Amino acid sequence: MSLAALRTERFSVLCGIVTLWRGVFLLELMVLCAPLFLIDYPPLGDLPNHLARLYILSTHGSDPVLSLMWRGDWHIVPDLAIDIVGPPLINLTSVENACRLILIAIVTAQLSGAVLLHRAMFGRRSYWPLSAGLIIYNNIFLLGFLNYLLGIGLAMIGASAWISQMSFLRQRRIVVAVIFSLSLFFCHIVAVLFYLLLIGAWQLAAAVESGFTLAALRRQLLPLALPVALPAILFELSRVPNLERGQIGWSTIPHKIFALLGPFINYSMVIDVLGAAAVIAGLLLFIYFRKLDVPKSTQIALAALFAVYVVCPAAILTGNYLDARLPILMGFIVVSGTNLVNLPARNGVMVGIAAGLVVFVRLGFLSGVWIDARADLEDFRSMEAFIFPGARILVMTASDDAASYFRDRHRSREVRHFGATSQSLVGFWVIERRVFWPLLFADPSQQPIRVLSPYDRIAVPSKSLTLDYRLLAAPQIPAEALIEAPYLASWQSNFDFVVVVSVLRAEHLDAFDTLPLTLVKKTPIAALYKIRK
Repeated sequence: MSLAALRTERFSVLCGIVTLWRGVFLLELMVLCAPLFLIDYPPLGDLPNHLARLYILSTHGSDPVLSLMWRGDWHIVPDLAIDIVGPPLINLTSVENACRLILIAIVTAQLSGAVLLHRAMFGRRSYWPLSAGLIIYNNIFLLGFLNYLLGIGLAMIGASAWISQMSFLRQRRIVVAVIFSLSLFFCHIVAVLFYLLLIGAWQLAAAVESGFTLAALRRQLLPLALPVALPAILFELSRVPNLERGQIGWSTIPHKIFALLGPFINYSMVIDVLGAAAVIAGLLLFIYFRKLDVPKSTQIALAALFAVYVVCPAAILTGNYLDARLPILMGFIVVSGTNLVNLPARNGVMVGIAAGLVVFVRLGFLSGVWIDARADLEDFRSMEAFIFPGARILVMTASDDAASYFRDRHRSREVRHFGATSQSLVGFWVIERRVFWPLLFADPSQQPIRVLSPYDRIAVPSKSLTLDYRLLAAPQIPAEALIEAPYLASWQSNFDFVVVVSVLRAEHLDAFDTLPLTLVKKTPIAALYKIRK
């Protein structure tokens, strides 16, 4: 065979491999996005709250009812990603389609980010980073932290641009890094920190390989000055530093340990634990048999994240679930920052098939849960016919311990051990019935919207906490409850309706018989009461 023929044959084989890889990537992306088409709105905890805010912003103050309650207030905020793209999408399509497009963008950014970062670090395409599909539908995704989720996907894409050996990117590395760091700041503050961690770990690893001298540190870390300084300046110019410190919340040690499984937490404890065990066992076997390449930069990033995780509080300022977000970052670092080496092709195929089966099982179970959740949304929407535009809605929840309530029939209503997902459903009434809801996300330090007077007197826009319904029947509402929800002090005059969500586990609703409340409608998901004036 001539040299030219040999080269042609090798080129054909290479093209076939690349075409196969692209086909697998596109197939996985379609499979991951498929559940988003099974339901109008997935049962993600904060999703209705976010969509309500995006809808209000999309009206640009033209709605005669909503414009009396909220108004856009654009300023420097480290949490603007969906607020920028969401309103135009709603105006171009609909709330439902805008929601679906945002969620597709999140899934695409995370899978693409893992793939691009892996290729930049190891210099070639690989099927290994496609294992990111195992962890995309995690506990934080189910809680609906949209800006955070989109931000970490874009952070990995940005880190791949920094590491890439492409001449175009190498020559403009600092300019590109500044663009990404500023853009990620407006996505989410954790996203920009994740980006700086990824590129900082890469530079620090290069300094270590150069002898870890002062000159090496200066040469490798100095290029990070602008990408670090500019977001820091924006942070100081934002309203976040002016917030009251508030009380710091801490996770218990058992919960901290459990939260490490966050990348795998879905709706089934059995499937989640078995999936996590299989993945962790596989990683340990690869490490033991020296089949997993873990570069120095990955080791640095994982060590730094774990150290932060150990001391990170669960809540500070207006942020919640802070520590629970970090295992998700660790998971993406593992799939994008490591590589299988010297693995026989047959074994590689077996690993791919096993990972694919786990993905299909997880997505299949999640899809079934989401299909069942359609009934909850339909039941909740069935009550809105009794709500008049401009009504003020007080949402309470039933917090009785009833584990079987979730385990047996209603898995979509809770992210196990992290929180309920049904407490923000009133957000759909904001969109469809123009009601006022005091817990709509309208915190000036996080969102470009503010509550107008006189509604600001009964609004708590920085909290999504819904309190126990039994407080309304208490002889005196406890002081700690009034701190969390000051609008409860005069709830009978402050609101027009009371909604009790998770009503099936409410065992003491008869206490409402002594209150000036008239039951309007009760469904399996909630009960609606009108306040008698």
